[in-house]
Amino acid sequence: GIRMFDGVNIPTACIVENMSYFACECGRRHDIFRRGAGEKLAERFGIHRYFRLPVDPAMGDIGEPFVLSEAVHRSEAVASTFMSLAHSTVKAVEELRQRRSVPEVVAECDGATLAVTLNGKTARVPARAVRLNCQSAKMVDEFTGAKLFKEEDIAADVRIIKIATA
Repeated sequence: GIRMFDGVNIPTACIVENMSYFACECGRRHDIFRRGAGEKLAERFGIHRYFRLPVDPAMGDIGEPFVLSEAVHRSEAVASTFMSLAHSTVKAVEELRQRRSVPEVVAECDGATLAVTLNGKTARVPARAVRLNCQSAKMVDEFTGAKLFKEEDIAADVRIIKIATA
């Protein structure tokens, strides 16, 4: 899964090993599966946020999110892990936001070219090329990916009038 998301430039914020162990009433933890796979995965991919969640009957289908239920108060260790996971995820997202470069998109005055600037480098794309590669629901069937137009129907002198986010 990590490689798949890396392939589409979606970073992995943390690894959560669900059903990692059983917390016995005697206070001991019993590993149900072989221990260490999640830690090795985190180490291999350089992911510094790693969490283990136990098998806990209190986390069963109770009709509401576990972290909002009364059951969370019966399992202090699980509640603590969920809180650490939440805080860590928020921190990871904030770190990603700070590293992310947001491109400045500018349409040239004459509308014939779209200029995209990222990290000080500008690429210019002709308006027709922009239209031919448009992935909006008006241009491409969102279920099949099939084009909903014929290339010859897009005028050679098509102009950019407005740029808007979806």
